[in-house]
Amino acid sequence: MADGGNDVRKAARAVMMRDYDGDHEGALSRAEKLARAHPRSAIALRLAGDLHFAAAIRAGKVIELGGKVGGDAEREASTHLAAARNALSRAKQLVPSCVDIATALGDVFAYSTMFREAEVEYNSALAILLPVDPALHNAAYGLHGRERTTVNARVKEAREKASLAYGRLTKQMIDQGVAAMLEGADEEVSALLQEKPGATAEEIVKAERDVMLELRKKARILAEAFPDSARAQCFHGHMDLKFARLLDASIDKRSVLRRSTLKIADRAAEKFPNSVVVASFRAKLLYILGEYDAAERDCRRALGMKNADDPGDDCVPPGSIGGPNRGARQVSHASEFHELINKIVRAANVYWSSMTEEKRSEFLTVRFDALQEDYNKVDRSSFSVSDVLSFAEKHKSYRFWVCPFCDNHSKKHTDTVSLLSHMCSKHQRAVLPRLQSVLDQKLDCNAFEGNQYSYDRITFSQDSDQHDIVFFKERAEMFKWLFDKPSSGIRTQSLAQIIETKRRTGTIVLENIKEKLKTLATDKFSTEFAEVLPGIQELWIKFVKDSAVDYRGVILAIGRSLLWTKLKKYMSEDPEVGAKRICAADIDEILAIVAYNYGSSAVAEKTEAHMCLHSDEAQKMNENHQESDLDAENRSLGTIVHMKLQDAPTNMDENGNKLDEQLEKLEIDPNSTQPSATPQPSTPNENFHILDRIIDIVM
Repeated sequence: MADGGNDVRKAARAVMMRDYDGDHEGALSRAEKLARAHPRSAIALRLAGDLHFAAAIRAGKVIELGGKVGGDAEREASTHLAAARNALSRAKQLVPSCVDIATALGDVFAYSTMFREAEVEYNSALAILLPVDPALHNAAYGLHGRERTTVNARVKEAREKASLAYGRLTKQMIDQGVAAMLEGADEEVSALLQEKPGATAEEIVKAERDVMLELRKKARILAEAFPDSARAQCFHGHMDLKFARLLDASIDKRSVLRRSTLKIADRAAEKFPNSVVVASFRAKLLYILGEYDAAERDCRRALGMKNADDPGDDCVPPGSIGGPNRGARQVSHASEFHELINKIVRAANVYWSSMTEEKRSEFLTVRFDALQEDYNKVDRSSFSVSDVLSFAEKHKSYRFWVCPFCDNHSKKHTDTVSLLSHMCSKHQRAVLPRLQSVLDQKLDCNAFEGNQYSYDRITFSQDSDQHDIVFFKERAEMFKWLFDKPSSGIRTQSLAQIIETKRRTGTIVLENIKEKLKTLATDKFSTEFAEVLPGIQELWIKFVKDSAVDYRGVILAIGRSLLWTKLKKYMSEDPEVGAKRICAADIDEILAIVAYNYGSSAVAEKTEAHMCLHSDEAQKMNENHQESDLDAENRSLGTIVHMKLQDAPTNMDENGNKLDEQLEKLEIDPNSTQPSATPQPSTPNENFHILDRIIDIVM
């Protein structure tokens, strides 16, 4: 520590406390005086740089207002940023081995959109072999009491902050690289068409395809260079898909999508399991390819993600998923999964309607061993499908009740008389014995009347090989009856879960009966008794219905799940579905291709705001040691425009686009199922910087 020592640290802390109290101008003025009085003090210079940076960010928020106020704020921000760069550069010259100061300078450069300089500073911070204690040159350490961390811990924390800042810069550069490539491609197509103002449809498609071929190559290089970037992988997938849609209509797009685009999506999904954007892209692609079950599973998995990544971080183009915060963007993106599931259900309904009576009969016949296998995915211990038949043979019924006040493994009562007798004798505090004397047991016979409780469409028999089978007979609204629940994501419950649910329901109803019994008059011939009794009888019927377990209902639940999966498999394996060529319209319909409107200044501004999203986050001054107003609002802005194009013309020979030439351009990697081995530059590389690498790719 030079030039003032402890006196400078004490004065710097006083300035920081003034800043915390809200006197930003006064604190900045004192910091500048302190830096002028002690030009050889890294503490004083660091403080001045940090406070100028904070002032620049405050001014940056005002710039958004526009007009004269915004213009003045922009000039003010520029002045503060220049002062911050100057102060922190001088501090670094004094202490070149301080990771903390180099990172702070890099943050200011990044916010100033001086990305090459920012990368140099982050590289410098991470490359320091013997860093000094950050606390020696930062008054924030120990500001609110004695600093209790060790030197090694502080150095480790400083390195982690530098690494995170470097990662943010990498992401920002990738985002800008993607935006630049998309913009460049759009401009290139326009330039090509301007050369031929009267271009035919074939010539327009040729121009688009030629540009997309080059863009696809750049996207692949970007994805290989940055395998840890979800956006780079999504960009690669989107460009591969767009190129495929522009191929001659005579080319089998299904084969191309499966061999190339799906492999890209598979690798991305494995690498980024919490990315809803990757999951959405893969699910839609699977739908196009007719892999309906896999597509729905991807949708369900994405909708159930506990710690999903921010869609705004991965979307293509950057800024295309709007929303004021991460949660809003996730909710917005979830609608895509619901819509895709609805498409699968609609397609399944159409397919179901087209099935012949013979095929449906075969479809609706399920062997017990298939049911058992499907149930075992839920629970392997509590239920054997074959027990259903032995139970029915013994008791002449598929229905039973379990006492709500005993455990799940208690006796199965096959009639309500024995159940009520058991409850009144064993659980007198919960079920008053008087209930037996006021109930007419004949009421129970009517409890299961009506279609809701009828399982007469479920029958059991054996096939020609003597295998036990269940057959689901056709009925009104069969598709809805069978598939509404599984297609809505309702999962099959284990028998133990079903019984527990019935017990809880029964307990609630019996509690209501108990309360009514307390008010029931003793005189059975009184008006009061006649008024209360029907309510008790109604509740008892409700208890009988709601707490009953019917084995056929369990079979139905398992069967619904199994048959829903089976129907999607039938659809995928149908020769007619497989033979249908995938055209550009199919791709457009399901993906709703985003048009990145670079001609709009509003969109450009929103995209630029999105690019600065993580840069704002990087400007938090000593975020683990002090508070500041560097918390920039986290938001992603953008515009989505839906665009539908026509199929490429089939006769492209005049334009030099023969089928073999187009296929040759695909450059499908035969080993594309393996993840790329190209490392991401997450560590400093003095000879090959991120900016240089992305410039090489974009250019």
